[in-house]
Amino acid sequence: MLATVVNRRQEQEAAEAWRAAGQLAELVARGGRPPAIAPTILLRPDEVQHGSLYLDCQTYSTADVRHTTEYPLNPTLFGAATSALRNARNRSRARQLARAQWRSLGHVATVITNQRLLLLIDNQWSTFDLSLLVGMQPDVRQWSVLLTFEATPPLLLRGPWAPWLVVVISACRYGTPWPPGTPPPQTSMQPGWEGT
Repeated sequence: MLATVVNRRQEQEAAEAWRAAGQLAELVARGGRPPAIAPTILLRPDEVQHGSLYLDCQTYSTADVRHTTEYPLNPTLFGAATSALRNARNRSRARQLARAQWRSLGHVATVITNQRLLLLIDNQWSTFDLSLLVGMQPDVRQWSVLLTFEATPPLLLRGPWAPWLVVVISACRYGTPWPPGTPPPQTSMQPGWEGT
């Protein structure tokens, strides 16, 4: 019963978010701008806040992982060999964990303004200046957007409000309802929500 209620809420939120993205895209296509909301953060001069929402966030980055070295408790050849094997396994696992990969930063508070994208990660705001945005790849079917900024690891944001965020960023950065070079979704299409 609870799972049904949660799924129904997710579907309702997804439908609401998709409708809002479509309406905003139509407004921007007619030359409009995303509406301002009351700020929830301190704004810079000439900065306007457009939204405050929650999205799942991942970053593609390396990690600093250290392995522990074991010393043989048993000074025999068998004890030394066992420790060497464990140490090799620990080093291999540490290398695997340290390599560049998608790392979850959790379900994060997200603020979008006409100048910045802000993500509340580990109780600290991380700021991404929209003027440094060099790539945006929306994937409407996955409710996600891949953002690439100068000198920063890529960000993958996912959730029902991701398509709406794409429209806001596109409007602020390019003056269009969708990123240049990316075909806009058909308004009749609604992505499927899997609730992951």
